[in-house]
Amino acid sequence: MDSDIKLDGIEKLLNKIEYMMSPSEQNKAISKALKAGAEIIKVKVKPKIPVSKSNPPYGHAADNIFVSGLKRKDGVPYVTVGPDKGRVNKHFYLNFLEWGTIHIPAKAMFGRTLAEERVNVKEAIIKELKEGLGL
Repeated sequence: MDSDIKLDGIEKLLNKIEYMMSPSEQNKAISKALKAGAEIIKVKVKPKIPVSKSNPPYGHAADNIFVSGLKRKDGVPYVTVGPDKGRVNKHFYLNFLEWGTIHIPAKAMFGRTLAEERVNVKEAIIKELKEGLGL
């Protein structure tokens, strides 16, 4: 369920963040902005996830979608949206629904939602970054 959004054109905003804020304040502002964008995906993907009529002991996957804390890979900050992986992932089957198998076609709930909401996510991230700078 890995996908990303490239934020072109906000280099000036990020440079201003580096200039005006301490590293801890930068992390806080970036984390808040990324989480704001991720929350949009979380809310929009939930209705697209199939839910059974039974009441499973670990709940339905749609009710267990979370936004991670701030992570970094090669210095690039990011957050993830998906099932809770803190304990043994009881909703591993979402991978099969997202990407498909040889027996079932891919539904791509997360990928489609990201594609549909790309503009809203970018706007939410930029809005939060500006608020963090007091602009």
